[in-house]
Amino acid sequence: MSPPKRVDGIDASQNFVYHEVQESALCGQHALNNLLQAKVFTEMDLAEVAQMLDAQEATLGLGSTMPGQSSNVDSTGNFSIQVLRAALQRSNNIELVTWSEEVQKTNRVNPLQEDGFIVNRREHWFAVRKIGARWYNLNSTIERPEYINDSSLVNFMGQL
Repeated sequence: MSPPKRVDGIDASQNFVYHEVQESALCGQHALNNLLQAKVFTEMDLAEVAQMLDAQEATLGLGSTMPGQSSNVDSTGNFSIQVLRAALQRSNNIELVTWSEEVQKTNRVNPLQEDGFIVNRREHWFAVRKIGARWYNLNSTIERPEYINDSSLVNFMGQL
């Protein structure tokens, strides 16, 4: 995934960093939008993906057995990894690969060779993204994006 050329009419090379802050429990939505550097997804968009996945799971006899209950979004609006993965694939043709899958495929992963990450830590989704030549922590619970230098990124991702 390469950085966008223009976001809201601003050239990304000018180091404009799009950053949504936390609203309700919609950290999955904010993580995706922060990763994509634009307001791409709404709560309703992701809820639609969750309903589609719930319907697919129901036809296979999987998912929640409670009527009206989803295994892809909870009552607070926290979306599953399956929803985030499907939303990125459907809207931007971006494949969300888990860290363990990547390690198995390559035997080691250098975070500096990637373009961005969606992280789940303590049931909270957030994005870490390379914009231009710089890395940023785009966690929606922080007031503004935090610059991460290359050596700190390796340590940061290792801790996660």
